[in-house]
Amino acid sequence: MSRLNRGQWDAEWETGSKRLLEEFDMTWDEAQTYQSERSCAELAARVQEIKLRIELLSLLSGGERALTAIGLLFALLKVKPSYFCVLDEIEASLDDVNISRFAQYIHGLSDSTQFLVSLTAKEPWKQPMSSMVSPWRSGCI
Repeated sequence: MSRLNRGQWDAEWETGSKRLLEEFDMTWDEAQTYQSERSCAELAARVQEIKLRIELLSLLSGGERALTAIGLLFALLKVKPSYFCVLDEIEASLDDVNISRFAQYIHGLSDSTQFLVSLTAKEPWKQPMSSMVSPWRSGCI
């Protein structure tokens, strides 16, 4: 990696790490990002929940993995905003409390990004959305 690219990478990494930590605050009590010594291009996130330290993503539950991925996605959207974002049943493994938090967060990001979200049929989605279109008729779900 050339010095010019390395400097640009370091600047982007600094910005991205700060955003990542901000977004993980939404889902986890504490988070740490670090730059790998082996490779500049390797991104690693260490997530620490209340007294439970988990080193590998594969050891997390389905809901915890979903929250980790959602936090990373929103961090990327903060660093490089997109005009349009399609999410397909991203909340399927979340419980009702975290679905509400996720819906509120999407609502907060909707000023800069338009979201098209394919949802599972769960109750917490009914309140926070500005508009909702359903292919099903009333009473069919």
